[in-house]
Amino acid sequence: MTDGGAGDGGSEDGGAGDGGGGDGGATVHSPQRGVLIVIADDLGVEAAACYDEPVADRAPQPTIESLCARGVVFDQVWSNPICSPTRAAVQTGRYAFHHGVGEAVGNDSPGIPLDEWTIPMALDAQGDGWGHALFGKWHLSWEENGGADNPNLMGWSHFSGHLLGELDDYYDWPKTVDGVEERSTEYATTVNVDDAIEWIQAQDSPWVVWLAFNAPHTPMHLPPADLHSYTDLPDDPDAIAEDPLPYFQAMIEAMDSELGRLFTTLGDEQMAMVDVIYLGDNGSWEPVNQGVYPEGHGKPSLYQGGVHVPLVIAGPSVVDGGRRNGDLVDIVDVMPTVLELAGVDIAATQPADKPLDGMSLLHVLMDPDATHHREWSLSEIWGPRGRYDETGQAITDGSYKLIRFRDGSEEVYDLRTDPFETDDITVSGMDGEDRAAVARLGELLEDMPYHPVE
Repeated sequence: MTDGGAGDGGSEDGGAGDGGGGDGGATVHSPQRGVLIVIADDLGVEAAACYDEPVADRAPQPTIESLCARGVVFDQVWSNPICSPTRAAVQTGRYAFHHGVGEAVGNDSPGIPLDEWTIPMALDAQGDGWGHALFGKWHLSWEENGGADNPNLMGWSHFSGHLLGELDDYYDWPKTVDGVEERSTEYATTVNVDDAIEWIQAQDSPWVVWLAFNAPHTPMHLPPADLHSYTDLPDDPDAIAEDPLPYFQAMIEAMDSELGRLFTTLGDEQMAMVDVIYLGDNGSWEPVNQGVYPEGHGKPSLYQGGVHVPLVIAGPSVVDGGRRNGDLVDIVDVMPTVLELAGVDIAATQPADKPLDGMSLLHVLMDPDATHHREWSLSEIWGPRGRYDETGQAITDGSYKLIRFRDGSEEVYDLRTDPFETDDITVSGMDGEDRAAVARLGELLEDMPYHPVE
């Protein structure tokens, strides 16, 4: 492993509580060890760079392709089918039945409980001086859990971004900075990167940054012309409504361009010390998934189009980059991976009443021959009746997938031969091997709590 790899704490000056964003005259400090979590909103594998789903066209994503070329691309990664449960899972390393966020946070869902244990809390408990900040979309707070102060209450020493789920307008949006609400009239994707650059360059200690883009979540729109190559698109609501796909792709390319600007601005010396974790929070909006999945199988469903997401990790902790890993991975695995990259002793810092569901991927990053021994992965969605068409749980062992809906009905798919879930083998028939594997998945679900809200 190269210098600056996992657990290298760097300077301990300016501890984890030093969280404010710098001002325009802030001192630019020498490069520090860092972990950067980048999350794209509503980006399924069919739209992501470096994946092989059969689509006619993908947005140019040279920045992500460069990460793939020097990192590890994980091919079998599960999320939840909507954003809030996934974001809570990445924050805590725990499933929805543990952290309590099983739907999009809003009027009927109060958000992440204030007593949950998160990435920045663990960094502070370790006491090695790692700073932490989050830029962009939050979508875990409501009045009951602190409102505008919730990101800071959940441990982040600096937050600058959007509290809710969807921007009404990427060019005119409500921005919250450490509990203070203001308004931005600059392009949201650009603002998120500007804020991250300013904060990172002001750090004189190692850091973890979560950069949570709203893109490419609706509303579909035309990004600034210098950020994408879709120059012939009209900036017209009727045209967008008639054919949203090219606008979706322009948003992805704009996000990739701004991420590239972040890397370039920080410079090679700094980026050589940063492990980057890039992921999607759930599958793509169905009108833009190019028909890869059957109708009704995109976001927010429990089918692959709703839960199969990209995950790429690149940086100094990766040995022999430019490889793929086909082991089963769950989105809850991100949190312990981040903590181990930052040198946190998880066994010593994790509260006993907040057991982790996640399993660190660090050994896979450091050893090309290592296996991620996850036996199963879980996806959940639950909420008021009528908000989502089909709520329930889905569980897979990497080969078979069992979906159990709220009404008790079930569907089973063999993902080895049917990755797009067109043949429900509860209907077409199962042999003895099928039945034994599916029965095991059913037993696992029986052992888990489930929290439907009527």
